[in-house]
Amino acid sequence: MKKGLILTLVLAVVLSANAQIKIAVKARNTPAKAALPAKATSIAFMKNTKDSASYALGYRIAQSLKGQGLQDVNFEMFKKGMAAGVIAKTDIPDSLIDVCIKNYQDKMSQEKIAI
Repeated sequence: MKKGLILTLVLAVVLSANAQIKIAVKARNTPAKAALPAKATSIAFMKNTKDSASYALGYRIAQSLKGQGLQDVNFEMFKKGMAAGVIAKTDIPDSLIDVCIKNYQDKMSQEKIAI
């Protein structure tokens, strides 16, 4: 489980290196939106490499969770867990982290079987 998550994160970092999109503005008097390619308008909020890498990491993590049948998570608690992971200070003992994930995976598997 840990190896898969670590592999996913490493893959996301590697792929996110190519995620930065540079947008050229044609003229000074032209509004910024007019200079964006049609598909780039949804990414205009990404101002730098850190923004695009952060978005790409979040996207890859969500894809990984979905692939494992864990897409129905509490995102507020997920964000708290991500923040705790960044500073390496958890509210759940480290020895129970994998147990919590496994219990949820088992519950989701049982619900899927019951349907």
